Amino acid sequence: MSPKVEEKKLKQTQYHHARDNAIASIGKIIKYQTAYVMSSPQLAQGLVAYWLGLLPFHHDEAEAQQNFEFIADFLESNPAFIFGADPANTAVKLAKIFSESYQEKFWDDSTNQKKKMAWAIQYCVNSAPSPVPETFKQTCQNVLSNESQQRIQAALTLQI
Repeated sequence: MSPKVEEKKLKQTQYHHARDNAIASIGKIIKYQTAYVMSSPQLAQGLVAYWLGLLPFHHDEAEAQQNFEFIADFLESNPAFIFGADPANTAVKLAKIFSESYQEKFWDDSTNQKKKMAWAIQYCVNSAPSPVPETFKQTCQNVLSNESQQRIQAALTLQI
Protein backbone atom coordinates (compact mmCIF):
# COMPACT_ATOMS: atom_id res chain seq x y z
CA MET A 1 0.00 0.00 0.00
CA SER A 2 1.08 3.51 -0.63
CA PRO A 3 1.68 5.68 2.42
CA LYS A 4 -1.41 7.75 1.53
CA VAL A 5 -3.69 4.69 1.44
CA GLU A 6 -2.16 3.33 4.63
CA GLU A 7 -2.73 6.66 6.40
CA LYS A 8 -6.35 6.72 5.23
CA LYS A 9 -6.97 3.21 6.57
CA LEU A 10 -5.39 4.13 9.90
CA LYS A 11 -7.62 7.20 10.23
CA GLN A 12 -10.68 5.14 9.35
CA THR A 13 -9.82 2.52 11.98
CA GLN A 14 -9.27 5.23 14.59
CA TYR A 15 -12.59 6.84 13.69
CA HIS A 16 -14.50 3.57 14.07
CA HIS A 17 -12.93 2.81 17.45
CA ALA A 18 -13.59 6.36 18.66
CA ARG A 19 -17.22 6.08 17.51
CA ASP A 20 -17.65 2.75 19.31
CA ASN A 21 -16.07 4.20 22.47
CA ALA A 22 -18.44 7.18 22.39
CA ILE A 23 -21.44 4.87 22.06
CA ALA A 24 -20.09 2.70 24.88
CA SER A 25 -19.79 5.79 27.07
CA ILE A 26 -23.48 6.54 26.60
CA GLY A 27 -24.29 2.94 27.58
CA LYS A 28 -22.13 3.24 30.69
CA ILE A 29 -23.82 6.48 31.70
CA ILE A 30 -27.20 4.80 31.35
CA LYS A 31 -26.03 1.72 33.27
CA TYR A 32 -24.13 3.36 36.12
CA GLN A 33 -26.20 6.54 36.48
CA THR A 34 -29.59 4.88 36.03
CA ALA A 35 -31.18 6.70 38.95
CA TYR A 36 -30.23 10.08 37.52
CA VAL A 37 -31.29 9.17 34.00
CA MET A 38 -34.61 7.77 35.25
CA SER A 39 -35.25 10.90 37.34
CA SER A 40 -36.37 12.59 34.13
CA PRO A 41 -38.62 10.41 31.94
CA GLN A 42 -37.95 12.64 28.94
CA LEU A 43 -34.18 12.34 29.40
CA ALA A 44 -34.45 8.57 29.89
CA GLN A 45 -36.55 8.03 26.77
CA GLY A 46 -34.36 10.25 24.63
CA LEU A 47 -31.03 8.92 25.84
CA VAL A 48 -32.00 5.25 25.65
CA ALA A 49 -33.52 5.68 22.18
CA TYR A 50 -30.40 7.54 21.01
CA TRP A 51 -28.08 4.88 22.44
CA LEU A 52 -30.03 2.00 20.87
CA GLY A 53 -30.14 3.87 17.56
CA LEU A 54 -26.34 3.99 17.47
CA LEU A 55 -25.86 0.27 18.19
CA PRO A 56 -24.62 -2.32 17.20
CA PHE A 57 -20.87 -1.98 17.50
CA HIS A 58 -18.68 -3.04 14.64
CA HIS A 59 -15.11 -2.75 15.83
CA ASP A 60 -14.59 -2.59 19.60
CA GLU A 61 -15.54 -6.09 20.73
CA ALA A 62 -14.82 -5.53 24.43
CA GLU A 63 -17.13 -2.52 24.62
CA ALA A 64 -19.69 -4.37 22.52
CA GLN A 65 -19.81 -7.25 25.00
CA GLN A 66 -20.47 -4.89 27.89
CA ASN A 67 -23.15 -2.88 26.14
CA PHE A 68 -25.00 -5.91 24.80
CA GLU A 69 -24.97 -7.27 28.34
CA PHE A 70 -26.33 -3.94 29.62
CA ILE A 71 -29.32 -4.29 27.30
CA ALA A 72 -30.01 -7.81 28.53
CA ASP A 73 -29.73 -6.65 32.16
CA PHE A 74 -32.21 -3.83 31.57
CA LEU A 75 -34.64 -6.15 29.80
CA GLU A 76 -34.48 -8.49 32.78
CA SER A 77 -34.78 -5.89 35.52
CA ASN A 78 -36.70 -3.00 33.96
CA PRO A 79 -37.96 -3.61 30.41
CA ALA A 80 -40.11 -0.46 30.43
CA PHE A 81 -36.87 1.53 30.71
CA ILE A 82 -35.64 0.07 27.41
CA PHE A 83 -38.95 0.00 25.54
CA GLY A 84 -39.92 3.53 26.57
CA ALA A 85 -42.77 5.33 24.84
CA ASP A 86 -42.31 3.59 21.48
CA PRO A 87 -41.96 -0.17 22.09
CA ALA A 88 -42.55 -1.09 18.43
CA ASN A 89 -39.67 1.07 17.21
CA THR A 90 -37.48 -0.26 20.01
CA ALA A 91 -38.35 -3.82 18.99
CA VAL A 92 -37.10 -3.08 15.45
CA LYS A 93 -33.85 -1.67 16.86
CA LEU A 94 -33.39 -4.63 19.21
CA ALA A 95 -33.93 -7.15 16.41
CA LYS A 96 -31.16 -5.49 14.41
CA ILE A 97 -28.86 -5.17 17.42
CA PHE A 98 -29.35 -8.76 18.58
CA SER A 99 -28.95 -10.19 15.08
CA GLU A 100 -25.52 -8.58 14.92
CA SER A 101 -24.54 -9.16 18.53
CA TYR A 102 -25.37 -12.84 18.74
CA GLN A 103 -21.95 -13.86 17.43
CA GLU A 104 -19.19 -15.74 19.16
CA LYS A 105 -16.75 -12.85 18.87
CA PHE A 106 -18.93 -10.90 21.32
CA TRP A 107 -19.11 -13.61 24.00
CA ASP A 108 -16.85 -14.13 26.94
CA ASP A 109 -16.84 -17.87 27.56
CA SER A 110 -15.94 -17.36 31.22
CA THR A 111 -19.34 -15.75 31.80
CA ASN A 112 -22.92 -16.50 30.87
CA GLN A 113 -23.08 -13.81 28.18
CA LYS A 114 -24.23 -16.19 25.46
CA LYS A 115 -27.10 -17.43 27.61
CA LYS A 116 -27.93 -13.92 28.74
CA MET A 117 -28.15 -12.69 25.17
CA ALA A 118 -30.18 -15.72 24.12
CA TRP A 119 -32.53 -15.05 27.04
CA ALA A 120 -32.96 -11.43 25.92
CA ILE A 121 -33.83 -12.54 22.38
CA GLN A 122 -36.24 -15.17 23.69
CA TYR A 123 -37.81 -12.54 25.95
CA CYS A 124 -38.37 -10.17 23.00
CA VAL A 125 -39.99 -12.94 20.97
CA ASN A 126 -42.05 -14.66 23.67
CA SER A 127 -42.61 -12.59 26.79
CA ALA A 128 -42.18 -8.87 26.15
CA PRO A 129 -45.22 -6.61 26.35
CA SER A 130 -47.21 -6.11 23.18
CA PRO A 131 -46.44 -5.02 20.42
CA VAL A 132 -42.79 -6.01 20.92
CA PRO A 133 -43.02 -9.75 20.06
CA GLU A 134 -44.99 -9.19 16.86
CA THR A 135 -42.78 -6.33 15.68
CA PHE A 136 -39.59 -8.19 16.62
CA LYS A 137 -40.69 -11.27 14.64
CA GLN A 138 -41.76 -9.21 11.62
CA THR A 139 -38.44 -7.37 11.59
CA CYS A 140 -36.56 -10.66 11.74
CA GLN A 141 -38.56 -12.08 8.83
CA ASN A 142 -38.78 -9.02 6.60
CA VAL A 143 -35.70 -6.90 7.27
CA LEU A 144 -32.81 -9.08 8.42
CA SER A 145 -30.48 -10.98 6.11
CA ASN A 146 -30.52 -14.78 6.09
CA GLU A 147 -27.34 -14.87 8.16
CA SER A 148 -28.87 -12.55 10.76
CA GLN A 149 -32.06 -14.61 10.83
CA GLN A 150 -29.97 -17.72 11.49
CA ARG A 151 -28.32 -16.02 14.47
CA ILE A 152 -31.72 -15.13 15.94
CA GLN A 153 -32.92 -18.70 15.35
CA ALA A 154 -29.82 -20.08 17.09
CA ALA A 155 -30.59 -17.91 20.12
CA LEU A 156 -34.20 -19.06 20.14
CA THR A 157 -33.20 -22.72 20.18
CA LEU A 158 -30.55 -22.37 22.92
CA GLN A 159 -31.64 -24.04 26.15
CA ILE A 160 -31.29 -21.65 29.04
